[in-house]
Amino acid sequence: MEEPQSIWSYIAIADFVAPTPPATDAARGRLRRAWNWAQRSLHSAAAPTNDEMPQWDRPTDELLKSVSPAPDWLDAASELANRLGDAWFESEQPARLIQPLIGPPGCDLSHMLQVLAQQKQLRPLPVPAPDPNSILGTANRWEASLPASALSETENETNTEILIVPHLEKWYLRHEDGLAPVRHLVDHVITRRTRVLIGCDSWAWAFLQHAIGIEDILGPPLTLAPLDAARIDAWFRHTLPLKQIEFRRTSNEEPLFPELQETGKRNEHERSTLPNGRSDILNSLAVNARGNPGVARANWNACLRTLNPDSDASPTFAREPGSLLWVVSPDKLTPPQFPLDSDRMHRFVLHAVLLHGGLSFASLAAILPFSRDEIHRRVSELCRARILDEQNDVLRVHLVAYPMVRRDLQSEGFLTDAF
Repeated sequence: MEEPQSIWSYIAIADFVAPTPPATDAARGRLRRAWNWAQRSLHSAAAPTNDEMPQWDRPTDELLKSVSPAPDWLDAASELANRLGDAWFESEQPARLIQPLIGPPGCDLSHMLQVLAQQKQLRPLPVPAPDPNSILGTANRWEASLPASALSETENETNTEILIVPHLEKWYLRHEDGLAPVRHLVDHVITRRTRVLIGCDSWAWAFLQHAIGIEDILGPPLTLAPLDAARIDAWFRHTLPLKQIEFRRTSNEEPLFPELQETGKRNEHERSTLPNGRSDILNSLAVNARGNPGVARANWNACLRTLNPDSDASPTFAREPGSLLWVVSPDKLTPPQFPLDSDRMHRFVLHAVLLHGGLSFASLAAILPFSRDEIHRRVSELCRARILDEQNDVLRVHLVAYPMVRRDLQSEGFLTDAF
């Protein structure tokens, strides 16, 4: 009998294995990507964007808020505490004071670290990242922004205090003069007597290991175990309003989350075992996202419809408006596509954005060896293609586009994430 596992658990990055499809599904995926590439090559028109796709059968933003399963960071924090062990929190001098935690784009590690500190009734000493505009330019100008009270050692430090660095990826810029802040921070945390939790984007961790040997200095990090289909099923059952809204497949109108038999019930924080024939959609979500909950959630939102696009006939069952949603297979979604005239410069822009967990245009222009006009053109094209998104002056890769971008950069020989 399979040993129950928590939805959210933590592993060493060396143990990370992304969910994989059956061999037949993998072959179909390669053929689908080749066909999409051929179609784009044959047509001179720009690739369609999400704005050009029909929106009338999509859930409203208000409805989407209730059917978009946010991760349970309270449970995730509890699992991290269990992984670290009571001794790490209770001992005045645990064997290892510094614990890095890394995650791919779309994982809100900073929130989880704050929840963990609250659960353990610790007094967090958050260390905000310096202003990116201060990292380059006048020497050491960024040091004035460092919180001296959090970084300095004092005689008042107690066993109830914990230093939290929520965004290590914001402590550097990939530039010959851009590594001083992260080196300064690392020098401080390795000499402190206080326990330290460090959150870092997985792309930034891979780069910092290449640049300064961050893992050799701070020690091996933990990461969330990838979500397979069974974990996603358990997560959705625990989070979605399944008593108010029913989710049915567009292909055969069968429910996606049928009621579990008495023998199949699980604790709400444990994995469920998917019956044969019911895991295709959730398995596709897991495989496409490589177990990343943020990407799985974004693709889930993209799969939802208020009407069944696969059937012109009326359904054989009646529901109140808003009580039934249809789920398209993720394999039928058309992912964002690169502009037809895309070049290496588009990849350099995306790579820089991913290495920093998001960048402003000013920072992007400061670290790339191209003119501002050339960078601006590529950024605009990537935004129109719904590959990049800009919010609050920060550019990030759309989570729906992230799997495609990661595959492309990896195939082009770029340094990718730590997984």
